[in-house]
Amino acid sequence: MAPSASPASSPLPESEWPTPPRCPGSPLCAPPATRARAPDRCDYVFHTTAGDVTVRAYRALAPHGADRLHALALGGYYDGSALYRVLPGFVAQFGVAAEPSLASTYDWRENAANAVLPEEEPLDASIAASGHGNAKLWLSYSASYDESTGLATNRTAELFVNLADNRDALDAKGFRAFAKVVDGADVIDKWYSGYGEMADACDLHPERGFRCDGPSEARLYAEGAAYVASEFPLLDRVGAVTVRPDPADGGPAWFYGNAIHHYSWSDGGPGAGVAWWLALALCALALVRVYTRHAEVAERKRRARGEYAPDELDGARDVARAVLGRKEKSVGDRLAETLETFTTPVSQPRGQGEDDANARLSKDWEKDSAAAEPSEESAKR
Repeated sequence: MAPSASPASSPLPESEWPTPPRCPGSPLCAPPATRARAPDRCDYVFHTTAGDVTVRAYRALAPHGADRLHALALGGYYDGSALYRVLPGFVAQFGVAAEPSLASTYDWRENAANAVLPEEEPLDASIAASGHGNAKLWLSYSASYDESTGLATNRTAELFVNLADNRDALDAKGFRAFAKVVDGADVIDKWYSGYGEMADACDLHPERGFRCDGPSEARLYAEGAAYVASEFPLLDRVGAVTVRPDPADGGPAWFYGNAIHHYSWSDGGPGAGVAWWLALALCALALVRVYTRHAEVAERKRRARGEYAPDELDGARDVARAVLGRKEKSVGDRLAETLETFTTPVSQPRGQGEDDANARLSKDWEKDSAAAEPSEESAKR
C-alpha cells in the first residue's frame, strides 16, 4: 500500500543537528558480535535538509539488517551524512558517516571485525509470498557484488530507497528489502540529483544513461562531510534520526520522548517521554517517603529521651527562615512555628523532664495518702 501523502515538513534547523559521533568515543566504533535486538516494527524519522522522511522497518524481513539499523540510528551514525547518490527512477542511496573515523569502521574494504553483516536466513514462505521485495519506496542495504556468485554481499551501513519498482532487477541479486517509506515520499522527490551517478560507479548501470559527476565512494569514506561540503555543496543531507519503537502502539512523540540524541534509558524507547518521567517521579517519591519515615522514627526516639535543648530549637528556626524566607506568615515562619509546637513539651535541658515527672508523681502520692488517712473528727466518732 502506498504511503499516505502529507504536507512537506519543515526541515530540522541545522543548529539543532547533533554532533556526529567519532572514533574513539562512540560505541559504534567497535561493532559487537552480538547486536541488540531491534523492535519487531520500528519507525525511523530521517530529518533531512529537504524535510522529514519516515521509514518503517520490519525485523521479520531481515533480522540482522533491522538490528544494525536500530543500533546505527540510536548511535547517531547517520547524523550529518550526505544523500550522495540520487538517481531518479532508480534509487536514492546514503549511509556513509559524516565523520571519517567512524565511517572507516563500516567500509567493507577495511574488513573491520563484525562490520560486515551475516547473510540473512531464507524468508518464511508466508512472508516471501507477499512479494514486496524491492518495490517502490522499499529500502535495502547497498552492497558490492560477489563476482563468483553475482550476489550482493558485504552489507554494512549504506542503504538505498527504491524510487521505482526494482524487484525484477534487484531481488534475484540478493538485496533484501526490509523497510518502507511510510511518510515523506514527496520529500525524497526534492533530494538533489543533479550530480548523477557516483564517480567510481559509472560503468555499473550504463544502460540507464545517468550523468556521472557524483562523489567518489572511496573519498566519502576517507574524507567524510568535509569532502561533500567542498565539492558537492548541493547534496542534501541527513541531519538526525528520531527513533520511534513499536509504531503499532500508536503512542505520540510526547509519550516516547525525543530520540534525536541517542542511547536512551531503555531499548524500548529512546528519549525521556512521559513514561520515563513518571517512573523517575515515583522513585523520587519513594525515596522521600523512606527518608521522612526514618526522620519520624528518629524524632520520636529523641523526644522520648528528652534530647532537645533550647539552642537546637533556635538553630532549626533560623535555618527554616533562612532557607524559606522571612515574609510575614511565610512558609518559613509556619514551618518554624510548627517545629516549635512539635517540640515544646521536650524543649528543656536533658534530665529536667524526668525530674518534673518524678515531682508530679510524688505530689499525687502525698495527696492520695492524705485522702486515705482518717481525720480527727472521724476518729472521735
